[in-house]
Amino acid sequence: MRRRDFLYNTGLLIPALLAAPAQLLATQKTIKTNLLVIQPATGAFNLPVQGQILKASQISQLEYSREGFLVTTRDNTLLQVPKIIMHASMLSNIQPSSLEINTGQQSFQLNWAAAKAQHKIIPEVWCLQTRQFTDSKTILTRKKHALICLSEA
Repeated sequence: MRRRDFLYNTGLLIPALLAAPAQLLATQKTIKTNLLVIQPATGAFNLPVQGQILKASQISQLEYSREGFLVTTRDNTLLQVPKIIMHASMLSNIQPSSLEINTGQQSFQLNWAAAKAQHKIIPEVWCLQTRQFTDSKTILTRKKHALICLSEA
C-alpha cells in the first residue's frame, strides 16, 4: 500500500519538477523588515531612513496582503514589509481598489480591495515631495501599511 502511494505521489511531482525546477528546488528566504526603499532605474534616493534598499530591476513580484507588502526578488528572497518608499514616477493607473507600479521593465498590479469585499485592509498611499518627507517622518511611525511616493519637485 505504501509503495503504491509513493509511486503515485512521485508521478505527480516529476511533471512539476520538470516544468519549474527553479521554483521547486530553490530555497526561499523570508525577511521581515519595517521599511523598503525601491530605487528607480535611474538615480537614487538619499534618505536618512533605516531599511532595506532594492533596485527596481531586482523585483520579480510585488503583492499586497493582510501582512503587508510581499516583495519577491530575482534571487527568490521574499521581503515582507509594512511600508514602501518609491519614486512617484513609478506610479501609474491609481484606482480606489488597486494601484499599478511601473518600474520601467515591468508593471505590478497591487490589488487590495475587491468590488464586493469591503472588509479588506487597505494601505495608505502618500505622495510627498522629498523635502516634506525628510522634514516630517510621522508616516513611518504610523501602524498602518503605507506606500510612500516621493517626488523631487
